Amino acid sequence: MSREFDVMLEIREARMRAKEQRDKANRERVRISTSSFLARYKERLNNMKSEGLDQFISLNALETDIVNAESNLFTDPFYAREISFSIGSYINELERNAKDIKKEQIALNKDELSDFYYSEIRNISDSLVIEFAKDELKEIKGNLKNYSGANLDNYKRDMREKIMEATKNAKIKAEEYRRKKEKEAIREQAQIDLDNMENEIKKQNIDCENNKKKQEEILKQIIMAKKALDDSNIENGEIKNIINMTQSQTNEFLIDEETRREVVKSIINSLKLQEFDITKTALNEYGEVLINAKRPSGKKASCKIALNGKMTYRFDHYEGQTCVKDIEKFEKDMEQIYSIKFNDKKQTWENPDRISKNAKDINQEDKKTL
Repeated sequence: MSREFDVMLEIREARMRAKEQRDKANRERVRISTSSFLARYKERLNNMKSEGLDQFISLNALETDIVNAESNLFTDPFYAREISFSIGSYINELERNAKDIKKEQIALNKDELSDFYYSEIRNISDSLVIEFAKDELKEIKGNLKNYSGANLDNYKRDMREKIMEATKNAKIKAEEYRRKKEKEAIREQAQIDLDNMENEIKKQNIDCENNKKKQEEILKQIIMAKKALDDSNIENGEIKNIINMTQSQTNEFLIDEETRREVVKSIINSLKLQEFDITKTALNEYGEVLINAKRPSGKKASCKIALNGKMTYRFDHYEGQTCVKDIEKFEKDMEQIYSIKFNDKKQTWENPDRISKNAKDINQEDKKTL
């Protein structure tokens, strides 16, 4: 009996040793298998983070379960395996939901970013800047389709900085373009102004020798001004100064000519109102206009208008005070009807009754007719 007991004892121990070995091997197998699964889960967790999915759904529970399972791999691999089973049951759904939410959010954010883009563009008041920045702005807008769900505020900030940089460069180009176009416009308008001045001066019918010389001088000035415009380095201010100076000289000449003509017309009309017949209008060698007029009764009126606006007029062949009355009416008509005022009026000659037969007639100075 004692020998048989000893044999049974050795078998039981062997079985226990075998069981322990099997348990140990099984634990190692579970540990290795679970460790492999946890490594994959951990990799997927990191991928989800790198894709920014943690912005759209919480990954804290998954991260906690992985850490908890890893901490039990050696002490209790079977518990670690249970945790791994739990992770496997929800990780696919978790990742799919996160991606769906991200996709929806990206679509919403793209709309918001698109609105933000156009709101920034509307802040650019200079259309020429937009024109010069259109390629860069088009690229910035095109990049919206590549938006992957990055932080919305950061993306907006980056977009605004890119738009500002694009418009900064465009402003420089726009300013250069404006200066160029302004110079072209000023030069073109200056050429037109000079041509108009030249044509206006040329078409003037000048009989006075002094005025002809002045006319020629102004035409030479216009030619010099045109040559100055051919200089590509001439500044806008210089062009304007040339035009203003030439215009001033031209206007002064034309105004003087036009004014003198208007004065002559006014004098003639005024004399006609007093029933004088105009017998002759003439221009002497000094550029002075002479006007002779008379009535059937023999009364005469004569006027001389100088280049400087001075006028000498005389009424003669009158008897009594009728001469004074006609002179007063003549002056009144000139002022009230034709707005021509008499300044610094001086009486240079007077015959109380009739003009002397030997008196000199100022109209004899004239040899030319208008």
